[in-house]
Amino acid sequence: MPDLSLYTVGADDVVTFSLLPVTQVRGISKLVQTILVDLLSDPSEITGRGAGLVASLTAAVTSDEAGVTLIAASAVDVVKSGILQRQRATVSDLDEQLVDLRLVSVTASVTGWSIVVEVTNAVARSVVVTVPGV
Repeated sequence: MPDLSLYTVGADDVVTFSLLPVTQVRGISKLVQTILVDLLSDPSEITGRGAGLVASLTAAVTSDEAGVTLIAASAVDVVKSGILQRQRATVSDLDEQLVDLRLVSVTASVTGWSIVVEVTNAVARSVVVTVPGV
């Protein structure tokens, strides 16, 4: 059974978290949702998930682009390795299987940082997503 959608994409292609309207998500959208939740969630020993991107950026002593890029790259690596490891133990549609996750860019924005990642699934479909809330 597909998961409930936790985010919506507005007309301006901005991703925001929202449970309304209640919808289900499948395919690469489900994969992207998993990545966003893992990036933004604090690490959990119970679930073995979460990269703590927001907490790391909040606690960072650096506010320069190079320092934030290192933090974001580390979070992306944690999420990528965690998802690839979990995929070995589960069966999912090819659309929902991660092949690659890479950091595209980190730039300062009016509200904080614009962190952009590229997600590639097992059917070679790629999407570029701006991580919300950072």
